[in-house]
Amino acid sequence: MPDRNFDSFSPLLREGQYLNNGRYEIISNTVNAGGFGRIYRAYDHKSNKDGMSNVVAIKEFYVEEFFEDSDRSRSIGVYTKKEMGQCIKLMRENFRKEADILSRLNEQHDRHVPSIHGKVFSEEGRLFYAMTYIDGLTLRETVEQEGIMTEEMAVNYIVQIGKVLYKAHQWNVMHCDISPNNIMLENNCAVLVDFGNAK
Repeated sequence: MPDRNFDSFSPLLREGQYLNNGRYEIISNTVNAGGFGRIYRAYDHKSNKDGMSNVVAIKEFYVEEFFEDSDRSRSIGVYTKKEMGQCIKLMRENFRKEADILSRLNEQHDRHVPSIHGKVFSEEGRLFYAMTYIDGLTLRETVEQEGIMTEEMAVNYIVQIGKVLYKAHQWNVMHCDISPNNIMLENNCAVLVDFGNAK
């Protein structure tokens, strides 16, 4: 399936919508939406546990700056259509690269980065991949809601993320966007997310 044109608007996936030949069933609207992707919760009907379908996160390639109606006129004023098309193509390649990086980091089943389920797949020109659903808050949200954490807890999370970075650097991978927004906390486990800017 060829890449979509840069100015194609991609509507949100609907609850009950199926992806990847029926493997994934969307069960919520976006959990999170950033500048370079939208994330949904979904059932993975191929990965069952005790007869129940596992809940996963589906990430969709989506560049808000180029796709949203409110931003389109501003973007076109900065870039030519050819330049925007080249930009989108490069970012789609980075999206695939992000999934590949997560897959490589998870070869040793590291729980501090999301696990990838399958490979990047395409639906009507839109790119997606499935990964572990993290049922928690970001580090920023946790501090905002619970206040400053103890030194012991902070050091514990630093050590956990440090192990991920050590492994990544051994693979010559730089995350390039470490922030409280990109660290998820679930049951005292720190998970480094959003490798979209990794190099």
